[in-house]
Amino acid sequence: MVKGILYILVSPGQAASTEQVHAWFTTIKSDIAGLLTATTYSALDEQKPEYLAIYEVEDTLKNKHSSIIQDANTKTLDSVELRLYNLFSEKTSPKHAQANDVAGDDGEKIFRTLALQPGPDLSVQDYND
Repeated sequence: MVKGILYILVSPGQAASTEQVHAWFTTIKSDIAGLLTATTYSALDEQKPEYLAIYEVEDTLKNKHSSIIQDANTKTLDSVELRLYNLFSEKTSPKHAQANDVAGDDGEKIFRTLALQPGPDLSVQDYND
């Protein structure tokens, strides 16, 4: 099992609305094996791509993302960029798991860091070149 993330950058163009992009992000979650978390963002500036979805997955090797690309090709989206990264290292604050249990802010910092490496289709050397 190789934990990692899948990120998708989308530029909808004129034919797709913000609601359609978010609906598509929600729909494709069923195509992602071992989905742990899903987070979507919209850009604050005018640059493209305008939308980003980040999906944390249990196992990058079990995911076949060709179905997501095929589905994107059936939509009226201008561009879709999909990248898959394997987890390289992870450090989590001991207080991270307690974050939802905290009633107030006592000034403690809760942190989580991830280091990622390229997915199975790209070697580390090729990625760094």
